[in-house]
Amino acid sequence: MTRQDLEQTLRREAEYAESHPDEPIREGSLVTHRGQRSRMLSIRMSESEFAALERVAGAFGVPVSRLAREWIAQKLATESSPSDLAELAEAVAVLAQRLSTLASSATN
Repeated sequence: MTRQDLEQTLRREAEYAESHPDEPIREGSLVTHRGQRSRMLSIRMSESEFAALERVAGAFGVPVSRLAREWIAQKLATESSPSDLAELAEAVAVLAQRLSTLASSATN
């Protein structure tokens, strides 16, 4: 399996998991909670704003909620400087993932 195959498999699995949150977790699956996100935010958007968000998320090959979460995190990072190395490392990881997604999209 090539790296690209692995990335596609992981992307498909992540999209399936995001779109089927009530499905039981498959036996043998490792469950992790990076960042221990425990708060939910609900926002209202116009149909056109949401459609635009869906288009961009589709272009990146990520779920809408993930794209919105990453954009919010990026904006927060520009508004205040990271207070510790962990925050900076998370920001770098987010950017690395987006670059990887863009690179794999460009080669397909």
